[in-house]
Parts: sequence; C-alpha cells; structure tokens
Amino acid sequence: MVEETSKKLENKLKLTEDESNENKPLSDEEKLELSEDINCLTGPHLGKIASIIKTREPQQGDSEEFEIDFDKLKPSTVRELAKYVNSVLRK
Repeated sequence: MVEETSKKLENKLKLTEDESNENKPLSDEEKLELSEDINCLTGPHLGKIASIIKTREPQQGDSEEFEIDFDKLKPSTVRELAKYVNSVLRK
C-alpha cells in the first residue's frame, strides 16, 4: 500500500528539475498523500525530513519535535520533501 501510494503521488507530482514546477504548490490531495507517506517513515528518514525543512526554512525553529504545516512552507521545500520521500519509499 505504501509503495502504491508513493507511486500515485509521484505520478501526480511529476517531479522534474523544472523550476516552474518546483514553485508550484501541491494540491490538498497531494499534501495529504505526502503526509501519509511521511508518517510511514522511521528514525533516520524522519531526521532527513527535519534536516530538509531546517535547511530550507530556518525560521521554522530549532525544536526537536515539530509538526509539518505544508501551507507554511515554500512550495519548493514541500516538493523537495516529496522528492526525498518518493526516493525512500521506492527502494
């Protein structure tokens, strides 16, 4: 199921290196699927998620524990998260 969800998300996002796509916000459905995929990740992968956010969005704070609000992140950050999550779940 996780792999199927990941493939659906990947197909919907059609991740490319194109900057115009990188700055396009995700739909609510895509955000929900990304959230569900992130919830399937474990320790080291969650650490990488936190690292991506802290690197790209330093204003999000230094808290050890935080909730990801996709609406407060730049679209490029959310797409970077989606790209990383897809790479992990495809393995």
